[in-house]
Amino acid sequence: MNGPEFIRYLGIPYKFTAYPGVIEDDAGEINCISLIHRVYNDELGVTLQKGMWARETLADESIITTVTKGDRTLVGDIFVIG
Repeated sequence: MNGPEFIRYLGIPYKFTAYPGVIEDDAGEINCISLIHRVYNDELGVTLQKGMWARETLADESIITTVTKGDRTLVGDIFVIG
């Protein structure tokens, strides 16, 4: 995954309510949550649970770790910067 695969997501209109499971597989609209679900599904073959919204993903300390300079990243890592 060096970039060209992600071109498929460019130009998809943003819609705040475009959540997985709310708008079933509507490729015509996307938001940051549905983008994460689509990337995991399309690029990694992993289907995230429909209840994995932003808050649930960020609140799950079993999958969230703090990274520091020099830590290795893995395919499928999602970075939350804030």
